[in-house]
Amino acid sequence: MTPRPRRFLFLSFLATTLFAVLALLVEAGSFIVGLDNRIVTALHEFTAGRPAVRNFFVFVTDLGAGRPLWAVGTAAVLLIALRQSWFRTLAWTAGLLVSSQVTSLLKDEFRRVRPPMADIGGFSFPSGHAFGSAATYGLLALAVLWAFHPYRWRWVVAVALWVWIGLVALSRPMLGVHYPSDVLAGVSLGLGWGFYWAALADWWDLRRLRGSAERVEQT
Repeated sequence: MTPRPRRFLFLSFLATTLFAVLALLVEAGSFIVGLDNRIVTALHEFTAGRPAVRNFFVFVTDLGAGRPLWAVGTAAVLLIALRQSWFRTLAWTAGLLVSSQVTSLLKDEFRRVRPPMADIGGFSFPSGHAFGSAATYGLLALAVLWAFHPYRWRWVVAVALWVWIGLVALSRPMLGVHYPSDVLAGVSLGLGWGFYWAALADWWDLRRLRGSAERVEQT
């Protein structure tokens, strides 16, 4: 698979920019705050009256943090390691390890209070579940696309993983513990985070390929 660091860097920039815009809108107390309140109230009321729906989203949300994410991240790293791409393995491992600290720092910075119906403590913006799932499941999707090139079925797996990221993000306002802008910001930042580490790994691969081509030309 041809390394394309600029493509991933551009996607990282777009996703991070969306996060920055959402952060500014939330901090400014703009229209998005009122919209957040109306949406999270409607979603929570819908879920509260339907135990089967609530149980489904509890199951989904439980796979968006903690040990499940560590398992998914380990799978992504092992998949790359088995292909003996050592710099990519190291870069993605570093990205996944550091990602666990990102949202806690940002939450302390923004200090947004959770929705009134939330039954858990801590601050709300951005969503740690949404960020962690986007970064971790997103990197697994990229690992599948990279490791199994050029098999077409790899896109089915990758798309399924990206849909799962959306479900984890949706589960948070459905359960009334996050506003929609919290999860959208978390997903944006998480994807931006994953794309950045993918860009770094692709940059290294491109540099190595160019070096090999130059040595061949000199012989």
